[in-house]
Amino acid sequence: MLNTVPELEFYASLPIDQGCNLPKEREVDRIVLVLAAVDREDRVKNAATIAEIRKESRLTLLDRGAWVFQTQERANFQLTNSVVRTTSLKQHLRRSKSFNIPRPKGGIIDPRDPASTMRTLSQWEATVSPKPLGPTHVLVAFDTAPLSGFFHAAAECPVNEFIFIANCPNLIAYGGRAMPRRMPNALPRVLVRVPDLATFPQVVIYLHTKNQAALFRALVPEWIRDVAHPLPRVPPPTSVRPSATPRPSATPRPPATPRPRVLSILSRPSVQEVGVMMPLRTVDSVAREIVEAAAVATEGGKDIEDASVKLHGLRSNLDHIGFYNVELWHELTVLLAVLLTATNMKARVDA
Repeated sequence: MLNTVPELEFYASLPIDQGCNLPKEREVDRIVLVLAAVDREDRVKNAATIAEIRKESRLTLLDRGAWVFQTQERANFQLTNSVVRTTSLKQHLRRSKSFNIPRPKGGIIDPRDPASTMRTLSQWEATVSPKPLGPTHVLVAFDTAPLSGFFHAAAECPVNEFIFIANCPNLIAYGGRAMPRRMPNALPRVLVRVPDLATFPQVVIYLHTKNQAALFRALVPEWIRDVAHPLPRVPPPTSVRPSATPRPSATPRPPATPRPRVLSILSRPSVQEVGVMMPLRTVDSVAREIVEAAAVATEGGKDIEDASVKLHGLRSNLDHIGFYNVELWHELTVLLAVLLTATNMKARVDA
């Protein structure tokens, strides 16, 4: 059966330019995107950047019963079918307690409805373009090669081909297609080997929803996030080389004439004027707070350790697919630095 199930392949990420701390993303082939969703051809061609396409195609899902959340973890199993019938996914959605979004009136498809994109389209709905982005494939993610056809552990993640391709710059497309064509009433299974299986389902959900807060809530215990936020002020990572500092002019500029201060009821004294100093949050100070909080938490030390492992797994998976969103990587980098510092501080306290 494994011979009939295709496997995704990825390029290595580009090297990091001098003066940067993130690689540049590879260019996503727009022709591959169009082949994944022909009804979105105009939007793909007219978008100025891939970031615009990602923003426009993200799913705003408020219901945990939606299809993108229906990951199934499996252990010691063997693939017996190269496709997943949409009827089985529909039944799973109906059993979900949170599946309570009312169906829209007038036959209009509601993209928030987790099952709306899987039911049979009426003749009127079939003419709507572009169609709602529903599940098209099921990724069978694994991190250890199967032995005699059996996977030690795997996760089945429903994905939308268009969204997944737009957010995976390193994905290799052969003959203009990155994934097999979808079949009627069935979602083709596609194998994907990942560096970290435990965090990959959360990566898939994030790529579809762009809910960064939900991603870190799933990986970092709440008490650690509460202590760590607001994050320490650390320069964000960049994949663009900083511009050269302009040389000072040979002729010194005359000193600027000070402007008279106009006091009004809207004027407010600065921090220096009133002598108030705001506490500066640094990686060390936040890490110290986490160590202090861990001393009274039920399993504080284990929480720090587990969160560090998961965040390293997240970083490996993002590197693998070549996704380098600056805001996401900034929070990830800062949290990793804080947890590493907290681990070292705690080790010295316990010694």
